[in-house]
Amino acid sequence: MLDVKPKIIEELSKILPVSYEVFEDSDTSVPCITYIEYMNKDNKTGDTIGYSNIGYTITVWTNSLKDQADYSKLVDKAMRDIGFKRVSSNEMVENNLFRKILDYEGLGFEIY
Repeated sequence: MLDVKPKIIEELSKILPVSYEVFEDSDTSVPCITYIEYMNKDNKTGDTIGYSNIGYTITVWTNSLKDQADYSKLVDKAMRDIGFKRVSSNEMVENNLFRKILDYEGLGFEIY
């Protein structure tokens, strides 16, 4: 199974602090980024190489709509730069906490 979490964390950490989605709580400082993998499945496999479909939800948490837009653009560029494409985008606001929820998918290659 292909693990691209370290690369995603490395790149997103250049923008804001990053944590795994389920560890975010009321004590987490904002702005920040959370991530969670939603797909990691074989696409094509052979004896020595394989391709995997990989999917991540990246959430940008901010206190303002402007910051949400600014940081989301940076996240989008970082994810594209490492080979992912955005397949979904959604916004949520609750108690003056702005969230941009971005889904990304990519095709990974590995040698066994």
